[in-house]
Amino acid sequence: MSIAATCTFTMTTDDDQQSDRRPASHGEKAPDGTPDRGGWQRGFANAWMVLGAAPAGLAIGYVIDRTYDTSPWWMLGLSLLFLAVSLYQLVKDSFK
Repeated sequence: MSIAATCTFTMTTDDDQQSDRRPASHGEKAPDGTPDRGGWQRGFANAWMVLGAAPAGLAIGYVIDRTYDTSPWWMLGLSLLFLAVSLYQLVKDSFK
């Protein structure tokens, strides 16, 4: 008995491979050029952004308040501003 195997080879170009690509996965670039983050990674990035905004505003405001003796005003203002900007980024990122 003889077993005959046939193999066919096809030549593909880079253009053919590009058209068959799946959507960007972890580590690849999204169509707009930004790195594509998975669901849990995006969640952690957004959580750190929101949780880090208020302490950053507090710290910068504290330094300005101590320098110019304006008590809590810069600290409150900057912490609220940083928090508002981070929440805006969170909403903007959630609609991507």
